[in-house]
Amino acid sequence: MNVILWGANGAMGKLLSARLGSQVTGRVSIDGEDGAARTFEELPDPRADVIIDFSHHSSVGDVLEAAKKLSCGVVIGTTGHTREEKDLIFAAAREVPVFYAGNMSLGIAVLCRLARTAAAYFPEADIEIVEVHHNRKVDAPSGTAHMLFQAIQAVRPQAREHCGRAGEGRREKDEIGVSSLRMGAVVGIHEVHICTPSQTLTLRHEAHDRGMFADGAVEAARQEELAQSEKADALRLCGELLQANLWACKKGDRQVTVLNYYTGEPLTIRLDPRLSPNDNAQRYFRDYKKRQTAGKMLQKLLADGAEEIEYLKTVLYEVEFAPGEQALNEIRAELKGQ
Repeated sequence: MNVILWGANGAMGKLLSARLGSQVTGRVSIDGEDGAARTFEELPDPRADVIIDFSHHSSVGDVLEAAKKLSCGVVIGTTGHTREEKDLIFAAAREVPVFYAGNMSLGIAVLCRLARTAAAYFPEADIEIVEVHHNRKVDAPSGTAHMLFQAIQAVRPQAREHCGRAGEGRREKDEIGVSSLRMGAVVGIHEVHICTPSQTLTLRHEAHDRGMFADGAVEAARQEELAQSEKADALRLCGELLQANLWACKKGDRQVTVLNYYTGEPLTIRLDPRLSPNDNAQRYFRDYKKRQTAGKMLQKLLADGAEEIEYLKTVLYEVEFAPGEQALNEIRAELKGQ
């Protein structure tokens, strides 16, 4: 898997670089330090199966344009996007594979599901979301807090997100409060408080290490590459059509339109202007073989990951319904032995 890291010199970019190693084929960072390019155009040999973005939400337009130029997938791990920036993301998803999430953690995915389920069980309860992050985080509320609100809104369609609380005025029935704290070096804490007149249920997730976000981003990138690998037949077709129509293009062309003899419809094929028509055809055949191999490898990785997720779900269930401290200690011992 070839990866371009956007925001390569940030905390997440450095973690991802360490995890991916030689799979990183390009690094973009606004500071241009440590060998990173300041812009996509400055990359000497831009090639990627996927772009992973942990830069700043304002860079998303450049990230998406790069993904479209390379015809590769993109994983967006930044948060705080404006409405206009989100529209760009959704529009780009019609052209290239896009994975966009406010949080890459499996634990947060479980928390969202639990919050939605609990909200359904307590339809009249007051619900408040609290998120805590380090003092360098610039956006508030966090993207994860918005995710939690949206999960709850799925079972409370009338709910309204109320960010921050100040001044006078009673809490309204349909509002869900979202509060943000910024302090110290907290990686990330998210709590959902569900309160009725007789009881309060609190759901909490605490991140101890940013590595979990990096692992989630890498897994998302693998999913994106799998989506790309499923296009292998299209790559083979492009190679075949180019070989059958070498006369229709020349070195320096960026694209050529030929007849797809399978459908009878015209098909526009992108070309590398640095290569001859025959070399472009061979490039498509090489990519076809590469994606076939990648698809087989990724299917195994995803199958292994699915088994791990099912195991963790079982552990979560056992913890939730453990009859006592002894049972919890047995679960703890089992996890330590993994």
